[in-house]
Amino acid sequence: MPRQDSSSTISPSPEVDFSIENCGSVFFVRCGSESARKHLAEFVESDSQWFGNALAVEPRFVGGLVSSLREEGWRVQ
Repeated sequence: MPRQDSSSTISPSPEVDFSIENCGSVFFVRCGSESARKHLAEFVESDSQWFGNALAVEPRFVGGLVSSLREEGWRVQ
């Protein structure tokens, strides 16, 4: 479910649940709240690669991930 409060906001923009950063050969998906981070951790495979608080996603998969998150009601930038 989308985040209910912004008290645990991690990203600089509290209006966004997930932000996507294009780093060339990989995209970083950053969570804007603790509820977003928990959802993403449950949503992705257990062997997914995390770099700090960002999920590393191959370019060929990032579009599908963003679409799924938006369909669930999350705000993605």
